[in-house]
Amino acid sequence: MLRHTKKLCSAIAVILLSATGCQTAGTAQNSASLDALNELKAQQALILPELSSIRAEIAELQNSRTADMAALNEKIDLAGSSRRDIAEVNRNIKSLQNTMNSRMNATAEPQREVKSMNSDNTKLSDGKMIFGEVEWIYIGEADASLEGRIDTGAAVSSISAVDAEKFERDGKTWYRFGIPLTDDNVIVVEAPWVRNTQIRQASGNGQLEDRPVVRLTVKVDNYTGKAEFSLKNRTSMAYPVLIGREFIKDIAVVDVSKHHIQKRIDANTVFTNYQDNTKKNLQKKESRKEEIPAKPAASEKAAAAGNEAKPAK
Repeated sequence: MLRHTKKLCSAIAVILLSATGCQTAGTAQNSASLDALNELKAQQALILPELSSIRAEIAELQNSRTADMAALNEKIDLAGSSRRDIAEVNRNIKSLQNTMNSRMNATAEPQREVKSMNSDNTKLSDGKMIFGEVEWIYIGEADASLEGRIDTGAAVSSISAVDAEKFERDGKTWYRFGIPLTDDNVIVVEAPWVRNTQIRQASGNGQLEDRPVVRLTVKVDNYTGKAEFSLKNRTSMAYPVLIGREFIKDIAVVDVSKHHIQKRIDANTVFTNYQDNTKKNLQKKESRKEEIPAKPAASEKAAAAGNEAKPAK
């Protein structure tokens, strides 16, 4: 193709030079010009086929280039499709691997049973106990489990007490009082005095009543601690013990729809309430010696004395 192009350029240059010569030679050189023109015509006749051949080669090259571009584009499209197919295959493989791993783990490790922290529903996850409206309250100084009403409306707890007597021990104020159970059963208790408090009575025109407050050892289920109780004769009420929010707030929450959520602690005396003021609601260890060991003889004598002081526990 370059060879034909060079010939064409040479012929054109000759024609231009000849034409220029013809114009300057004048009439005298007409015959020479005619000869030159005839020569040019002869050369043109030779060049035209070569030009046609060049055009054909150019067209062929263009067609070949178009075909090559089409083939290249097709390959690019195929490559893009292949990449998408490969990505889809990789996703499917990953999903299959995850499924297989899950099944292998399920086979290797048996499913764990989800259990609550307290299957008996007596405690919350943070360790606080759940109190019902009525719970068993163990009083250490009396060695007695008494039914107590849970009352979040009362600030200070209260215990049934009669014949309260103030005395001094080691330079500190103490109280000796009896916890009445039935008409002929009173547990004598001694406890350190803390302070006096004024309680507004719901009945009695809202008058303030001054009561001594003592500190007693309390157990509820596996909790043991000291709690403050005001002394009040509660024989006209339902329960010998009332538990107020000062005791509840740090150790328990209240579900008033239930009773006796916490188990009762074994004690020398078990007393339910004052509603049935007979010996039916009073249990003592002597009546079930086969279950609970008898109390030491010294303690029995102290209990029989009635009005003698019972050692504090």
